[in-house]
Amino acid sequence: MRNWINHDKSKTYVALRGGKVCGYGVLRTQDSYNQIAPLYADDKSVAKGLFRHLASEVPTGEKVGFSSPFENSAATEFAAVNKMMKPGIPLVMVYKNDPVNVDTDKVYAVSSNSFGTC
Repeated sequence: MRNWINHDKSKTYVALRGGKVCGYGVLRTQDSYNQIAPLYADDKSVAKGLFRHLASEVPTGEKVGFSSPFENSAATEFAAVNKMMKPGIPLVMVYKNDPVNVDTDKVYAVSSNSFGTC
């Protein structure tokens, strides 16, 4: 994650509440579009603020994308309202040992489906 966040084509923003981190998001320029990922937030209002701030950094006319877990209905709703929804593919998480306990309500965008909920 450190390399993703610190990449020279990335911009990272952190939201604070009472001096504590309550969310963060990364905008990374790819070859053909801009990706917002990851985006984690304690609640929908923090996620929306981070998303708007990150999206405002994208030059007019350029594409923006993000992949959100289907289990997070707030992220799915947000994508639909902003006309960013395209049919996706369902992903199944497979674990070698015990499943990792992830609070998907706080995961609004994932960096890569290859990384799971990173």
